[in-house]
Amino acid sequence: EQQPSARAHEGRALEARVGAAEAEVARLRSDRGRDQGDAGRREVQLKEAADSLKDALRIETNRAASLQERVRELEEGTSLQMEKEARLQMALQQKEARSEDSHADLLQVVSERDAALQLLAEMRARPPASPVPAGGASAVEGEAQARQGPCKGQ
Repeated sequence: EQQPSARAHEGRALEARVGAAEAEVARLRSDRGRDQGDAGRREVQLKEAADSLKDALRIETNRAASLQERVRELEEGTSLQMEKEARLQMALQQKEARSEDSHADLLQVVSERDAALQLLAEMRARPPASPVPAGGASAVEGEAQARQGPCKGQ
């Protein structure tokens, strides 16, 4: 049998080991509490970051949709502008064609006027025509005779 001092010594050793184990358990509980607190704070931070990212994504999605709408409006406006320019170009070409036709008509009228003025000048430069016989030569015949000059044989 063991002696009482050996048992006391063994009891004290066991008590020391129990105390050390309880201290370790307390330390582990403290660490776990601290870790849980850190984890809770980290979870809150992550949730806040996720919410912030969701807000940023929503804002950027709205901005992208707005930009797409603006691009569509600009494309539509550009298309309308191009159609308008094409219509104006066609109208301009038609006006230019009409202007060229009018210019050609004007040149024809001026040419006819110049010919008439030339004929008038020639007629004025000639001596007066002989009177038309009572037999009734027409004015056209009289002018034809005046152009031919006096007939030889009359």
